[in-house]
Amino acid sequence: MSKSVEEKLQERVDSFVEKLIPKSPAKAHKKIIHDSIWGTQLLQDYEVAVLNTPLLQRLRYIHQTGFCYLTYPSALHTRFDHSLGVLYQANRLSSHLREKYSDKRNPIIDDVSLRKIRLAALLHDCSHGLFSHTSEEVYRLSDDMKNLTSPGGKFEGSSPSEILVHFIFQSAPFKKFFKKLQKDYPLEFELKDLENLILGQGKDTKIGYHTDIINGPFDADKLDYIFRDSHFSGLPMSVDIDRLWYSVEIQTDPEKKESRRLIMNVRGVNSIEQIVFSRMVLTASVYHHHKVRASDCMFKAVIEYCKNHNLQLCGRDLHNPDDFLYMTDDMFYAESTYHPNQKVKELIENIVHRRLFKRALVISMNSIKSQMQQNKEQTTLIQQLIEAKYDELRKLADEIWRKAKRPGLVEEIWVDFPREPKLKDLEHTLVNSGSRDKPKISSLRDFIPLPQWSNLYLLNKWKGYIFCPEKYVSRVAKAAKTVLQEKYKVTFNQFATQLANHSHDST
Repeated sequence: MSKSVEEKLQERVDSFVEKLIPKSPAKAHKKIIHDSIWGTQLLQDYEVAVLNTPLLQRLRYIHQTGFCYLTYPSALHTRFDHSLGVLYQANRLSSHLREKYSDKRNPIIDDVSLRKIRLAALLHDCSHGLFSHTSEEVYRLSDDMKNLTSPGGKFEGSSPSEILVHFIFQSAPFKKFFKKLQKDYPLEFELKDLENLILGQGKDTKIGYHTDIINGPFDADKLDYIFRDSHFSGLPMSVDIDRLWYSVEIQTDPEKKESRRLIMNVRGVNSIEQIVFSRMVLTASVYHHHKVRASDCMFKAVIEYCKNHNLQLCGRDLHNPDDFLYMTDDMFYAESTYHPNQKVKELIENIVHRRLFKRALVISMNSIKSQMQQNKEQTTLIQQLIEAKYDELRKLADEIWRKAKRPGLVEEIWVDFPREPKLKDLEHTLVNSGSRDKPKISSLRDFIPLPQWSNLYLLNKWKGYIFCPEKYVSRVAKAAKTVLQEKYKVTFNQFATQLANHSHDST
């Protein structure tokens, strides 16, 4: 009997984990760690034992924000830094809830649960590949991931990196390591409990608020990355985190009586509003900055070129999600020197020396001549662009390349329509406008117009791009206009090229 997709992926992840998880935890002691964002925190001995494994140490060599540092030079923080920050925030939020709902006989978060939450926070990003979400955009398109995330499937709604956490935790080497860890330390919970927290499962239970601390609308992950990404990019955001902590409550979900969730008291809505604003600003200014998006496309060009020519990268075939677990950012850059294929070396070297793709065309509501008078119609057009599938965008790129008479490699022409900021998770935030004892629960949408804000972002901030090497900009811009006008029935005005700053182009 042939093995399922899930079984084959599990076997491959087993092989990966076996290389990076020791057979037994090394002896460890409590450790004080200093952080430039949150200051000092104390790690327990079992946490240090996990942190010292190669599985987590590899996160030191994976940039938290991918290629953002090529535009924001100080954005050099890593997944390792972020994991420690999430641990800090999870502990602060848990500790505040314990204090707020102090009951020695029946604590809201007992010591065992606190250890579980802290360890889940530390491990939540153990599955990231090189350049974080940039590589995730690639391997989410693999046949394995498409199969696992299909509608109605076991992992529907989970991100690819979260799915890989499942396979790492279910691997035989990791299970053996954890069992030995349990013998040495008071970890009276199971790996499945950690997995549920990280994947956002188990919210419909009496302890659903445990999951919300790790994977919820205002979880420890968001609280760290907003501060960390903004700080190191040099664009500090303001979130009244003290008010947020004091305003968090545990209440029964009115629609699911068996579920107890983290909800926000109405006095803390301003803090949620600040989180929404910060995410939108970071998305527009940092994550979707045109040079960052160009760098992402250059990375994808390397991967696509290797796939199209049956070439390995860092010794991996790049067809499976687990291939990207083996690689770190430094290993990728080393291929600019050691890869046997000259073109691959050149493509990577262009990133190393920051010879980035240029904008041939900018697609936004400012650059489109439109008969549309209503925001709804304009938003529909942008949404159509955003929802275009990867294969469709690559087909468009191929058409543009051919229309421009095949300048350079087809892998160097990119149609990039980034997705809007993630706000859907916040739409499910519950707000209590009553008292703690007599709650009046409603949706955050009753206090913050999230759909309207999302539409305004699409109309005023969203930009799509056609990227290519600098020497081909003029040819590609002309071809892209023609192809996109035929495809989407729009006409571009002068801003389509003016916003791309064509004055510096060599052709």
